[in-house]
Amino acid sequence: MSKIFSFDEVSSHKTSDSLWMIIEGSVYDITKSISDHPGGEEVLLELGGLDGTEAFEDIGHSDGARENA
Repeated sequence: MSKIFSFDEVSSHKTSDSLWMIIEGSVYDITKSISDHPGGEEVLLELGGLDGTEAFEDIGHSDGARENA
């Protein structure tokens, strides 16, 4: 069974110490991925604590990124 997070809970995780994002209805802790992100940490921090689905889809991520999402 999956844990359900409130939007308020997700939105409180928007710093480089604790960064969560919603992609296609699922919540991801992307804190450990910040330094490895090819687009830079700024793009992740900008969308931290928010629904990043549209940005994720607009960029055209690789199959590998989609598998990890």
